[in-house]
Amino acid sequence: QKLVSIASTMAGAPRNVRKRNEKAAGNINRRGKVPVGSAMKRESKPALGPWMVGFFMFVVVGSSVFALIQQCLTALERTGYQANKK
Repeated sequence: QKLVSIASTMAGAPRNVRKRNEKAAGNINRRGKVPVGSAMKRESKPALGPWMVGFFMFVVVGSSVFALIQQCLTALERTGYQANKK
């Protein structure tokens, strides 16, 4: 209650600051007494959507496939392999 009286006597404090101070002062006595389930009300959303994950996988897998093909072709060139031997 002391915080409420201090917050209400502040001359230059904006209205929203005073309301937040009063709300916080009321919550002081209720700390640790959260009803069961109220903390679980928030649903957590995934950080990335399924389309973004798919795009990311496409880029990563695609680039690794191209890198593998490039390494194979480079290795074949170094060994002197010729595909069109007759």
